[in-house]
Amino acid sequence: MAYFGMNTRLNIPLSVFLNTFYQGFGRIVATLLGLLTTIILARYLGVIGFGQLGIVFAYLALAGTFADFGLGTILTRELAKGEKRTSFVHTIISLRLLISVVVLAIFSVIALFLPYPREVVLGIVIYSFGSFFLLAYNMISAVFQAKLTMQKHVFAQITGNLITLLIVLFGVTQGLPFLFIVTAYVIGSLSTLLSGLLMLREKLRFRLAFSEYRKLLVHSLPFFFSSVLAVLYWRVDTIILSFFKNPQTLPDVGIYTASYRIFEVFVLFGTFFANALLPILARRVHNRDFTRISLEAFILSIVGGVLAI
Repeated sequence: MAYFGMNTRLNIPLSVFLNTFYQGFGRIVATLLGLLTTIILARYLGVIGFGQLGIVFAYLALAGTFADFGLGTILTRELAKGEKRTSFVHTIISLRLLISVVVLAIFSVIALFLPYPREVVLGIVIYSFGSFFLLAYNMISAVFQAKLTMQKHVFAQITGNLITLLIVLFGVTQGLPFLFIVTAYVIGSLSTLLSGLLMLREKLRFRLAFSEYRKLLVHSLPFFFSSVLAVLYWRVDTIILSFFKNPQTLPDVGIYTASYRIFEVFVLFGTFFANALLPILARRVHNRDFTRISLEAFILSIVGGVLAI
């Protein structure tokens, strides 16, 4: 690859592009399943009901970012290094699960005092379990990412989306209420977690080590703040809109949520590439070709972004 006056071969491993493809393919299939689910629910729940469902997801997406606390990225990095630091990895897992429980409980209690309809508040409480399942699965996904076996992640993701769709279809044909639809997503999240566990070869254990937690939290702060800014940018708009346009009587949130999902699909391909690249950079951070791979990845990201636009 030639750039900035240098002629050299492409240094980014083929596995990065393969895992980007796996994620992209999985996202396309998952998006098609999700789009079908969205069409069914938009017609069944109506604009107002669909907007209320969007509030549940946006609110708990914000909670999930606080629950992650940047530990998912650190877990992927440590696994990618290939060093025998299993005790440290197990410490990250235990801290992540503990934070997830505390944060989701706090956000569920806060939801009780928000000016939302009763169905939305109960939906938040119910789907907090689904968020926990997804947060737990993200640790399994981190192993797939570090080992560059994202095809397993794709299978687990598609499995969860397909089961969600089937349960939603059952609920719609039986005329079941809004909270059953939320429960369908909880079961889908649990299915994703169980699928990942079945394909996981590595043993992930729960290791309490309170003496190491403080140092680990300080180390994860940059990743945490980056994730918070990202989720505020992508998700907080739905929550803000819901305060100004009552989702119980006005259709604004539902219209906005449905149209915004199309845009999200294109943006995620850059995330797929970054996810596949992270383990490679983690392994070569002290090697001579680290800067060269980073520069090539930057150039390819710019080209991909222009093509997406």
